[in-house]
Amino acid sequence: MTDDFSSGSISFVVATTSSSRDTSKVGLANDSIGPHVLVVVGRLSEDLTVEEFIELVDGVEQGGPIPEGVS
Repeated sequence: MTDDFSSGSISFVVATTSSSRDTSKVGLANDSIGPHVLVVVGRLSEDLTVEEFIELVDGVEQGGPIPEGVS
């Protein structure tokens, strides 16, 4: 699976090269000059929407608690 987050002059691609239920091997390629941040989150609800995920990450970045059960 490959996700391309490129936009304009920013090029950022994430490729999962192999995975199982407990293990994933991920390759990162970033050809931009901007800063790089990788956030890895596990144990989220499978029905979590993209909007809810963004709200969760934004809340934690602003000092909010990490939701119970999330690692």
